[in-house]
Amino acid sequence: MGSDLPLMNEITHYSPFSQELENKDAVGNYTSAHFGYKHSLPVSLVNNAPHKEHWSANYEEGLECELQLHTSPTGGRLSGKEAHTGNKSVNVVGSPIIYEFEIE
Repeated sequence: MGSDLPLMNEITHYSPFSQELENKDAVGNYTSAHFGYKHSLPVSLVNNAPHKEHWSANYEEGLECELQLHTSPTGGRLSGKEAHTGNKSVNVVGSPIIYEFEIE
């Protein structure tokens, strides 16, 4: 028995942990997610951008970023003394934190 219902969303990218990282709706708009805390919780969600254009930094897990390029910033130190919404922050003195990477 076939279905006459139109396809609403198509999952286009999964993580190695079987989490949905990207989907595309019927008109071609992307929604993408990044997971943190050892890949257990979503830490950011972006509409109208595919996963390869979605970037986020989570200082609770250190200064490393989970990208295909596994980049590290220059400048700043991780601190547990002060934090806004979590347990850690980055102490930046005199110079900005710079992340350098290329998006393919």
